Amino acid sequence: MTSADEQTSTTSVAGMGSRALRNTAIVLFARVASRVVALVTVIATLNYLPDAGFGQLQTLFTYAALVNVTLDLGYGTLYVRVGARDPEHIGDLLSTLLSAKVVLSLISFG
Repeated sequence: MTSADEQTSTTSVAGMGSRALRNTAIVLFARVASRVVALVTVIATLNYLPDAGFGQLQTLFTYAALVNVTLDLGYGTLYVRVGARDPEHIGDLLSTLLSAKVVLSLISFG
């Protein structure tokens, strides 16, 4: 390996590290901003609704979260993993995933 190759290799590794650091900072900022917006929204809703109304809204959110967990069951992650391994069959995988979600939603609401 020549000196120029070593220099290029070192530069590309340094570039990847700075890009990873930049991406990490962006994700961290987005998560913090999301939490702040959620907190402001809850406080505004608390001030706007009476106690009983806020309790009903919180109950609705709780049920929605439970249904979401029932509908997901990790199928989205599985779809991404299997689709990355076998991209030719991604359409078949998507139709199977959507069919499973429809069945699970009927069971959840049923």
